[in-house]
Amino acid sequence: MTVSFITGRCARLLRAGRRRISLASAIIVAAGLLVTWGVAAPAGAATNLAVKTTALPPATAGVSYSAKLAASGGIAPYTWSVKKGALPAGLTLVPATGLIAGIPAAGSTASFTVKVSDSESPSASASATLSITVTTAPLMINTASLPAATAGVSYSAKLAAAGGIKPYTWSVTNGALPAGLSLDPATGAISGKPTAPGTAIFRVNVSDAEKPSVSASQGLNITVTVAPLAITTVSVLPGLTSGMPYSVKLAADGGLTPYTWSITQGSLPAGLKLHAATGVISGTPTSGSGSTFTAEVSDAQNPPATASATFSLSANTVTVSSPGDQTTIAGTAV
Repeated sequence: MTVSFITGRCARLLRAGRRRISLASAIIVAAGLLVTWGVAAPAGAATNLAVKTTALPPATAGVSYSAKLAASGGIAPYTWSVKKGALPAGLTLVPATGLIAGIPAAGSTASFTVKVSDSESPSASASATLSITVTTAPLMINTASLPAATAGVSYSAKLAAAGGIKPYTWSVTNGALPAGLSLDPATGAISGKPTAPGTAIFRVNVSDAEKPSVSASQGLNITVTVAPLAITTVSVLPGLTSGMPYSVKLAADGGLTPYTWSITQGSLPAGLKLHAATGVISGTPTSGSGSTFTAEVSDAQNPPATASATFSLSANTVTVSSPGDQTTIAGTAV
C-alpha cells in the first residue's frame, strides 16, 4: 500500500527557510508494508537571494556611463547600496533600481562591494564584490582650421578639444595670433578685431586637469583680408544757404582706418572746406551757388586703397514775398 502525506516537520521547513522543497521522499519498509511520502513546495516560495551581476563594463573619464546591477531570488522589490569601498568619482548608485550612472571624473580602477536587500520581513541580503575601470581618452585638439577674418571687423572662433580630463587650459606656444586678436585660456575662444591684413601662422596647446597634466598641440593659421574700400555717403548732399553755417560728413567703409579725404575734381562752394582727416565739409558759404565735385578717400594700407564718388551740392533758394501794406500800433511787436 502507498500513502502520500505532508508531515508537520516539512511544513515547518517551508515556513522557516527560503529553500524550495520540490520533493522529499522516503521509503519506509517495515513489516512488508511500503509507504511513500512526498512534499511539494507551494507556488511563489522564495529562492535564495543572490547578486547576479558578476562584472561591470569599463568607463571612460568625461563620458556618460550607465550599467545596471541584477539580483535573483528573494522577494522583490530590491534595495541596493555600496557596502564597502566606493564607486569611481562621478558615478552614483540608485538604491531602488541598482543603476550605476554618471560621468566618471578621472581614470582609475575602483573596487567595491554592493549589497542587495529584498522586501521580506525580516529582509534577506546578499553581496558581491565588483570593480569598474575608468580609462582616460587620449587628449586631442579637434579644430583643424579657423575661418578667415576681415580687418577692422569683429572676429570670433572657438578652439575645441576632446579626451583627457576637463577643464582644459589653452595657450599659443609658437607664432602669434593676428594683431588685434586674443585667445581666452579658459574657453579656447579667439576673438577681437584684427587690425591688418595678412596670414598669421601659430601653434596652440591645450592641457587637461589630470595630475600630471596631459597636453596636445595643433598648428593653425588665420588669414585676415581687407573689405573693399567704398564711399557710403549718397551723391546728393543737403543744400546750403548763403551766409548760414553748413556741415556734412562724408563716410566710407572697408579698407583700413584711418582714412584720408581729398577733392580730386571740381571744387566746393566758396566758404566751405573738406577736412582731410574726418571727411567733414563745413564752413559758411559766401554765395548762393552750389557745385559738383569728386571726393576721394584713401585708407591706411601700404600702398593705400582708394575710392571716389561725385557729389552735387545745391544752394537753397530763398523766396521773399511782400505781404502788402500793414497797419500796427507803435510799441507793439510785429
